[in-house]
Amino acid sequence: MAGLMVLLLGTMFPCRGQQTLKKLEPSDYERWGQLKLRELSADGRWVSYSMAYSTGADTLFIKETSGNRTYAYPQGRQGTFAGTTHYACSVAGTLQLLDLTTGKQETMGMVESLSPLPQSSQLLFTSPFKNGWFRITLLEPETMKKCILDSITNYRYSRTSRKLAAVASTGSQFSVVVLDVSTGKRDTVYRGQDLINGSLVIRQDGSALAFAERDTEYDRVTSVNIKSRTRYVIPVHYPASNEARLTTVPQKPAYSADGKSLAFYLQPKGSEMSVDSTAPEVWNALDRELYPARIASREAGRRPVLAVWDIRSNHLQVLTDSVNPNLMLTPDYRYTLQWNPLEREPDPTDSRAYRYTLWDRKNGVKKPLLKNPDTFSVYMETSPDGRFVTYFDGRDWMAFEFSSGVHHNLTRGLPVAFGTEKDGRLTNIPFSSAGWDKRGRFIIYDNFDIWALQPGKQAKRLTRGREQGMRYRIALPTEGYPSRSNYNGAAAPLIDLEKPVLLEVSKAGSGYAVLYPKGRVKPICSGTDFYSQGILSKKGDVMVCMRQNYDRPPCLLRCNADGVHRLLYQSNTQYTTYGVQRAERLSYATASGRALSGMLYYPLGFDSTANYPTVVHIYEDQSWQTNRYVNPSLYNPAGFCITNYTGAGYFVFLPDIEYDGGNPGEDALACVEAGILKIKENKNIDPHRMGLIGHSFGGYQANYIIGHSKSFAAAVSGAPINDLVSFYHYVVPGVFRPNFSNLENGQFRMEAPYFKQPSAYTEASPLYSAAAVSAPLLSWGGKDDPQIDPSQLTAFYLAMRRMGKDHVMLAYPGEGHIITSREQQADLTLKIMEWFDHHLKGLPSPDWAKAE
Repeated sequence: MAGLMVLLLGTMFPCRGQQTLKKLEPSDYERWGQLKLRELSADGRWVSYSMAYSTGADTLFIKETSGNRTYAYPQGRQGTFAGTTHYACSVAGTLQLLDLTTGKQETMGMVESLSPLPQSSQLLFTSPFKNGWFRITLLEPETMKKCILDSITNYRYSRTSRKLAAVASTGSQFSVVVLDVSTGKRDTVYRGQDLINGSLVIRQDGSALAFAERDTEYDRVTSVNIKSRTRYVIPVHYPASNEARLTTVPQKPAYSADGKSLAFYLQPKGSEMSVDSTAPEVWNALDRELYPARIASREAGRRPVLAVWDIRSNHLQVLTDSVNPNLMLTPDYRYTLQWNPLEREPDPTDSRAYRYTLWDRKNGVKKPLLKNPDTFSVYMETSPDGRFVTYFDGRDWMAFEFSSGVHHNLTRGLPVAFGTEKDGRLTNIPFSSAGWDKRGRFIIYDNFDIWALQPGKQAKRLTRGREQGMRYRIALPTEGYPSRSNYNGAAAPLIDLEKPVLLEVSKAGSGYAVLYPKGRVKPICSGTDFYSQGILSKKGDVMVCMRQNYDRPPCLLRCNADGVHRLLYQSNTQYTTYGVQRAERLSYATASGRALSGMLYYPLGFDSTANYPTVVHIYEDQSWQTNRYVNPSLYNPAGFCITNYTGAGYFVFLPDIEYDGGNPGEDALACVEAGILKIKENKNIDPHRMGLIGHSFGGYQANYIIGHSKSFAAAVSGAPINDLVSFYHYVVPGVFRPNFSNLENGQFRMEAPYFKQPSAYTEASPLYSAAAVSAPLLSWGGKDDPQIDPSQLTAFYLAMRRMGKDHVMLAYPGEGHIITSREQQADLTLKIMEWFDHHLKGLPSPDWAKAE
């Protein structure tokens, strides 16, 4: 029974009796672990979860939801239920199988990957085989019956037909094998010599499969009718040159829903274009793409083109070209929507509202999708049955019907807005859609509720959140919905509302409810705590989820439909040894009367007779953190952790920041200063020992504030933007776009281009108020930051250096916008703490911060 521990001690509860509190030290941080809910068995009787630690001492658990039996697998990975009677996982590369009825555990041999077969209780796992190939084993845990396929290089599974297609290799040849999982019958349907890796595909109904082979002169694609063994073969030719190669990038071949067509990508031969690195670069201001983007496209070769093979007629048609390189397809491949993402370039708004061309492949007709091609249209996605494409026109949800050519307005006349708000203003971007249900209804959200819309029929509101001030959303299944990808666009998923569906609920806190098939919505759990990772049993009678708050680490909870809750597991019970976190939500207003709020965290082991320093952390709206517990940790991508500071004797304040537009720095200053006035009312906060910290946009705001405020005795800014003028005229690496949109209408909200209001950009730039900075500043950044050029960091450093101010800059080699290596994360976390300890607590200056 290697790797298994059986625990029959029941749930552990923290002791809250009288105890002497310990001081939280960095060496204690590794005692905290991350709880993650993994799976719930279909009958709701068993749950799996894991605890992960910075030391690597991770453990996978399986626990009864109604009893006390618990099984633990140290270093367990890839755990999964096999039906309702067994559980399997990998431990040190071996397959461990647990009988949930008897508790019997067996080791089944080596395993590389492990997954359950949908619609069955069988397990599929792979293990190493010779020559880099692998073995597939299908295991029925109840009978221990096995089915083995050797020398496998690739496989695909059809969950609908329960057929598995696999490619077996002998070195010089390959064979395509079809295994009927239900009966165990296997057939070899093809043998060949040079299969293109990743090209195997099987229809979901199991009636056909396809693959591609490489030849010296051309590639050829084969589709095989599995029952009759009829083969259809087409050599791949690109019409312009008759030379092309099939490629599985960016997407593998795929059958149409009716199985009559196969779509795949072709890479034209000789499409790579060399670039003379010694020649001068030509940048034309009227080019659609910036020069680096054009060169990147050339160096990568011309984009692959999508082709559709109509199998019975043996006709191959290329669908994309340089004019319209992007497309979406209806499931039957009859209709395409095509567009050119560069058509509106150079577009400073980065609007993503494209001009779509509708192509009916059956009659060959092409025409604009919209009568006015410039009509705003976003969130374009096809329906699962291919009858509609939906989009948001800036006010209403629309559904275009392919067969009739009619644009149906689905939300006209409804008494609510479906556009989101930003800074208190309605936008033309909608709350998202959830998909379509089996009754042909389009499921969308407004600010509070879930709606079902159907062309030609009255809209139906499925929830009553608006009256309660409560927001409802469909909870994403743990395994996720099928991919929403539709080549370059999106395809809406199918949601089964004929079964119980779990809903996320949020108000002051969060929770869950169940939407039943007849329309009843039944709350399961809610409150000021934060509930997450909910999983509903198949019948909808049992749910498990995680619950936490700022003063309690995450726990695992079982909730019955009748409202009975049971605590299954409490993580990090040692937290009470160091003191229970205290916090309060503060309400206040700016000088102009804007209502705001902020979260104030107290030091652990708070003494009401003492005075404490305070660290103020800023970004934008941080209220989402209100009911989250924060583990202390050395490994923080931006070097900051609330519990590290409350455990070290600091208050921590998280003020919300709201914006009027035109100067984000001034908006942040007004909101933060209002928050400072509020927390100064607390007699335990020392107003002379306050520190400010922010990262990225928060780093920008921190540097702006210390140039306009004397409230802070020290500050830290990470990856800050210091000069909005140069940042506006910056080409983002990899994206190859300027920052126009981000500065004008995005996060910076300048609301005008630089050339129209140049003084506004300089006034909002921290660099130009550096002379007024009096607080000692520690700044840091990654030397390879792709989002914010490191020159933004060094410009402020040089300004501070020239004026002889107290400033230290940390530049991390090999790091980007955040710190990713654990060693450097710990280094940054400790250095920031030492900086504040020196300037706010009077501890000696660390050696690294001293001038040489």
